[in-house]
Amino acid sequence: GICCTSSVAASNYTPGITEAFYLRVPLLVITADRNPNMLEQMENQMINQVDMFRNFCKKCVNLPVVKDEDDAWACQRMINEALLEVRHHGNGPVQVNIPIPKDLGIFTEPKLPDVKVIRRFDYMRDMDKWKEMAVRLKKASRIMVVCGERIPPQRKELDDMIRFAKKYNCVIAT
Repeated sequence: GICCTSSVAASNYTPGITEAFYLRVPLLVITADRNPNMLEQMENQMINQVDMFRNFCKKCVNLPVVKDEDDAWACQRMINEALLEVRHHGNGPVQVNIPIPKDLGIFTEPKLPDVKVIRRFDYMRDMDKWKEMAVRLKKASRIMVVCGERIPPQRKELDDMIRFAKKYNCVIAT
């Protein structure tokens, strides 16, 4: 991964990120950004960094300024989404843009907080994990599967869901 300060420093990454994209190199690009309220206000050397590498990154996320627990949750979710995309359907770069509203001074925390990690489950790649999950599912008394937003499901997906529901006696919510 690479990390830089804002504006022109971030722009200097463009050639390397472009190469990483076309060579399918997994790369996490962290760009610090300035106070988002100052964008388009003639702030010295401030450029729009949101999605600035969108043509050469598999995913770009712009984190919110953290003011409460909802903002912190959104940051965790977006960072997980970006990290998952680095190696999803082939490798490539992702950008995480972090707006910093003011000088944060000196960092004194001895340990970073624990955060939620989201992992992608791939049936073909993670066959051993699937077998472990199948054992756990057979022992479970109540199972509910929540399907994502892909609408409508393909015929094969519907058939697979029906077979799964019958085998594990579960509810499927779509």
